Parts: sequence; C-alpha cells; structure tokens
Amino acid sequence: MTVESIQQKLLRVRPPRVRITYDVETGNSPEQVELAFIVGMFANLSGDLASSALPALKDRRMRDIDSESFDLILADSTPTINLGAIPDLIVGGKNLVGTMTFQCLADFEPLAVVNNVPSLKQRFDARADLRALQSMAECNDSLAAALDDTIVDGDATTALKAAFATNVVANWVAAPITPPTTPPTVLTGAQTPTTLVTLLMAQMAGNADAAASAQLAATAAQTAADNAKASAAAATTNLTAAQKAVPAATAALATANTAKTKASGDQAIATANQGVITAQAALDDANKALLVAQAQSGAAATLVTTTAQAALDAQAVFLAIDPLSKARRLVGRYTNEIVLPMDSQQLTNVALGANGLIDERTGGIDTQIGQQLDVIMHAQNFQALEATWRGLSYVVSRSETGNLLKLRVLNANKDDLRKELEKAADFDQSCIFKMIYEAEFGTYGGSPYSLLLGGYEFDNSPNDMSLLSKMTQVAASAHAPFIAAAAPGLFGLDGFDKLAKPRDLSQLFESPEMAEWADFRNSEDSRYVALALPHVLLRLPYGKDSRPAEGVKYEETVTGDNGPDHNAFLWGNAAYVMAERITYAFALYHWTAAIRGVEGGGLVDGLPIYTYRDDANLVNMICPTEVSITDRREKELNDLGFIALCNCKGTGQAAFFGGQTTNLPRQYISDEANANAKLSGMLPYILAASRFAHYIKVIMRKKIGAFLTRGNIEGYLNTWIAQYVLLDDNAAQEVKASYPLRAAQITVTDVPGSPGSYKATVFIKPHFQLEELTTSIRLVADLPAG
Repeated sequence: MTVESIQQKLLRVRPPRVRITYDVETGNSPEQVELAFIVGMFANLSGDLASSALPALKDRRMRDIDSESFDLILADSTPTINLGAIPDLIVGGKNLVGTMTFQCLADFEPLAVVNNVPSLKQRFDARADLRALQSMAECNDSLAAALDDTIVDGDATTALKAAFATNVVANWVAAPITPPTTPPTVLTGAQTPTTLVTLLMAQMAGNADAAASAQLAATAAQTAADNAKASAAAATTNLTAAQKAVPAATAALATANTAKTKASGDQAIATANQGVITAQAALDDANKALLVAQAQSGAAATLVTTTAQAALDAQAVFLAIDPLSKARRLVGRYTNEIVLPMDSQQLTNVALGANGLIDERTGGIDTQIGQQLDVIMHAQNFQALEATWRGLSYVVSRSETGNLLKLRVLNANKDDLRKELEKAADFDQSCIFKMIYEAEFGTYGGSPYSLLLGGYEFDNSPNDMSLLSKMTQVAASAHAPFIAAAAPGLFGLDGFDKLAKPRDLSQLFESPEMAEWADFRNSEDSRYVALALPHVLLRLPYGKDSRPAEGVKYEETVTGDNGPDHNAFLWGNAAYVMAERITYAFALYHWTAAIRGVEGGGLVDGLPIYTYRDDANLVNMICPTEVSITDRREKELNDLGFIALCNCKGTGQAAFFGGQTTNLPRQYISDEANANAKLSGMLPYILAASRFAHYIKVIMRKKIGAFLTRGNIEGYLNTWIAQYVLLDDNAAQEVKASYPLRAAQITVTDVPGSPGSYKATVFIKPHFQLEELTTSIRLVADLPAG
C-alpha cells in the first residue's frame, strides 16, 4: 500500500498555487525570491478637511494598512465633515455649526455621532437623566408619590419653576437646595424641590464615599491647573524679557562695530575688538535665552491646556456621582423636561402620572434625535466620507495581508490629485509618477505596485477625463492596472438605480460630448484601466430589525411616501469589491486570474439584505447592488468597457462576469483575431502580463553589469521565462499552476541614442485559469540601464 506524503495531501486539499521566482545570491548560495503583490489605494480620507491643513501632496507617502493599523491611519487622516450646511432640527431655524471629526470606524455609528454634536448630546443627556429618575422612582414609593404630586399641586409646580428657572445644567447643580438637618413634620408644595433632592440623595447615599474621593481628585486636578497657569504666566514674562533682550543686544553689537571702525591706535583697536567679541557673545546668549524661553513658554501653554482639561474631566466625574449634585441635576431636568412642557401643554399624558409623562417625553426626545441623525447621516458629505472608509475597510478586513500581499493607501482627494498631475510638465515629472514608478518600480530594492485602486468615480467631464488619462499613463508605465468606478453621470443618469431605463446604452456614447471618452478608449494605455459599477450597499439601515444602533434608540428613515428613498442608503464604490476579489485570488493562488464568474472567483457574497413591505403588503428587497442587471445589459456594459457587478436576484450574492478594461478592442477581418483582441484587453490577462513585467524589471536590475551584449540579456530572460511555459493544453490545473504560460518570448532591443539601455518586448500566453489565447499578449518594459 502506497503511503501518501504530506506534500501530496497538501496538493489534494489546497488550491494549486503559482510560484514565480527569481534567483538572488545571498553569500555564495542562490535564494529564490517571490515578488509581493502590492495594492496602492488612493482615496479622499479626510473628507471636508481643507487641503491646507494637510501636508502638500508631494510630501505625503503611501502608508501600509492592515486590520491592526486601520483605526490608527483613520485617526491620523483626521476625517472631517462640515456641519454648516446641515439643518439643526432641534434648535430650529438655523443650521448646525462647526465640524465633526472621527477617530475610528466606530465613530460613524449613531451613538458616536450623537456624542459629537452638542445639540444632540444635550437631548441624549436629557433622555438619560429622565430614565435614571424614572428607574429610581420605580423602586422608591416616596419618590414616585412626590413626583406625582408635582403634576396636581400648583404650589409644587411653582416652587420647582422658581428653583430651576433656567435650562442650564450648571445652574441646576449650583442651586441652593440642601436637605434640612431636621425633616419637617408637614410637607407642603413649596418644599417640593427640597423634598425631591432629599429623597434622591438618600437613595444615592451609597455613592458618598466614592464622591468624596472624586472630589479630592477634582480639587487636586484644579490645583494642578492653577499651578500650570501660574507657571505659564511666569514663562510668558520670561519670554517677553528675552524678546526685548535680543534687540538690545543687537543694538549693542552695532555700537561696538561702529566703535571698532572709528578706533585708532593699537590699544584702542584692541579694546574695540574686545568690545565686539563681548557684544557678539551677549547677542548669542540672548538668542539662546530666547530659544529656551520660547520652548518653555510653549511647554507651559501645552501644560495649561492638558491640566485644564484634566480638571474639567475630574470635576465632571465628581458631579456625575456626587449625590447632592446629581439629585439637583435630576430635579432640574425633571422641571425643564416635564413640568414646564406640561404647563405649555406639550405633554398630554397627565392622567398616567409622572411615569407616563416621562415615557411621553423620552419618546419625543427619541423622535428628535432620530430626525436629526437622519439629516446628518444622510448628508452628502457624511455619506461620502463614511462610504470611503467602509469601502476601504471592506478591502482591508477581507485581505490576508502579509509578506506577499500588502495594502498601501494615500490620502488624496480627487481634485488635488488632478491638479498635482496637471501641473507637471509631463506625467513622468509628477510626484505621483515618482511615488508609484520611480520610488518602487524604478528603484533598486523597491517593490513594484501590482494594482492601483482609486476610491473615485469618473464621468466624462473635462476634469475627470484629465485625471483618468494622467493616472492611465502612470499605471501603464508601472504595469499596475488602475481600477476605479464609473459615475452615473457618464451614462447621463443621476443614479445607477435608473440604469435599466435606457433602451440602448451604446447610443449614449455616440454623442459629441463623449468624443474625449471615445479617444481615451482607443488609446493603447486604456488597457490598464478598469471601471466598475454600479454602487454596492455597504451597510444595512439602522433599526431594531435590521442593524440595531448600540446605545441609542434609532430607527433610520429610509422610506418615504413613494417607497424606499434611494439616497437614504449608504452606497459605496464597486472598485473596492473588485479589489477584494483580486487580493483574494492572489492569497489563494498567488495568481490573479480567478476574478470572474460564480465559480471562477468573481462571486461576492454576504452583501446586506434589506427588505420592506410595499403598498400591497408584499415583501420586497432592496437590490444590494443598487440595480438588477440583466444578462443583456451586462453584455452591453462589458462591450462599452465597464465591469458590472450583477446581483443574484433575491439574495445577498453578486458576481463579476465580465473583465473588460476600458480599452476598445481593435476590429479585424477574422473572428479569431477579434476574439483574441478582446481577451488581451481583459483585466485578468493584463494583471498576469504585468506580473511578469515586474519580474523582468527586477531581474535586470539585479544583473546590471553582468552582460556584455543585447543577445546575452535576451537569452537570459528567455531562459528564465521558459521555466513557466507548458505546451500541453490538456494538462491538469495543478500542473498549469506550476507552468502558468502556454507560450512566452522576450525580444530585447537597443534604445537608439542611449548605449547600454534596452527595451524588452514580452509576448506571453497565460493559460492557467484563463481562456485560451490564439496569439500572445504584447507589452513593452524599459530595462534598467547597465
């Protein structure tokens, strides 16, 4: 009986993997090295943050990102949205003010948004106080009875309104209400504020020791803050003196120099020279003292800020647990949220007592918070920023990053990226070209980018076409395909939910407005660009039956009078989903061809499923890819140079079936030539060919100085690539994984006018996990000069 080896078992249970390597001499022994697959991602990570608040684009760097560093990079990017255009529904009659920043992905959740917006936070705190008071009354009959009395006793109502006349929490806490040393024998309505505070304090008596400790900590923190202010004042005084000393020392040096020019006689000249030396030393000392004073003043100012915040935090902790302070706050809250609205008939459940009124009021607060959250979270700038980070998270969280698979990200908004590329005399003079090509592909020891991802959408506007053309040139030079998303505007639509309406999509691209787009598709380099569509649902709407919002009662409004509101859902860039399929294929096979079809690696599962009932009470589902794409429409889109993500009807699954880049295949007389032209412009083939181009560049960089002739180089490269060629079309996939090419040939030519410089023209036929090509894919790579 034959015993199966460990290697045989691995081959049987593990998918076949491609292993392309090159030899590196380490010491006297050769080592086989495999190039990493590196994805470079561009996205506007900072939202509305002004470009001036960030380093210049030329000074920014691609940063490695994975699941562990994700929130760190998010915080460093300072994601920001301006609130100025968002209505303030709670205050009414004006817009919100200021900005909202995010420190982690969880900050996009409703509770974090509530805590980031002052008006929302105030209403949320009011709700929390009312519920705390209600829960305390449920286990304290005396407190419950006293609260009920406030509804029917006019004197009690009057006393509460007088004691807590303003809607300011700080004034409530400072209200001159303390429990009497001797309880009165007869309680009256006028004593209601004191009665309620006394009952609440008694119920929270167990917190007294903790409150005492917190008060000591708050006092110590305030003392530290006061000391920091005193130190800062002294540092400011020293800085002022140092600032005055420098001009005085400068004037003294000028006087000494003047005296030196007027001195005559050896003794006088010597004395004058000494005066100059002394004055110069004094000026040097004054400048040094100024630097020290500036540093001390800056440190003192920082200390003032940190100690002041620490004092505020410590005081807040004390007030939150101090029985007297909390009791006053709860009674003040009850007065302003229950008693006053009851007088103005905003609350109507008087017959249900204080408990019923609290329920009514908190329900109203929940509605207020929900409506304001809807307005904020459905704002265009909020959705754009959330979609960017959730899309990025989709790729990062699903990619098995490591030594052979790396993700990098650059914070750049679309407009800044375009301006940076346009201001260069030529694309290869731009900082983006230097970052992607020269710093990696064109540098010894650099790791070439295998794929570029743009978290942007492109239409046919002049600015978009300019950026797309420039990025195409960078991608083609680096042999790193660029994937992004098509914008609905490219089809003359305001949303992809209407993509099924045009009868014939091809007619949309025959208008004069699309001339620049047509020219772009006809360019050779457009093979290096893929545009995905439509949008993808990134998360379910918040709600108890869909995606519960932790810590806050929130039902996100996504339906209106006419059914679901398309703009209320969070739609994301389909390019992120395509990138995830590519990184998954590489992690599984070390080869990026398996990215198409349900069984061919193009299946996307786990998309959010949102259902609702229509007017006929029938259950319907929101398509998680925005629109259901038929086979005929997918074929149209593929022929037009787009990669469509098609939803499997009634499920959370979708698949990429096409893989056509934006390149328009050339037309030939024979069907075979036309088919080959179409295949050679598909993304899986471009990825495969580019992988070999990277290896050829790296190999030649290692071999600089080792060859004498063009023929030596050509022979060496052909010998290397021949080890990955298999002539058997019927071989098993496991065998093809070891030999992923059906044919390969490399032709090396001299660069005219540049001795020792060469170009390699590569002809390959990849066949592992790919349809058969009858002719080879051709690409040209500049070889490092020896």
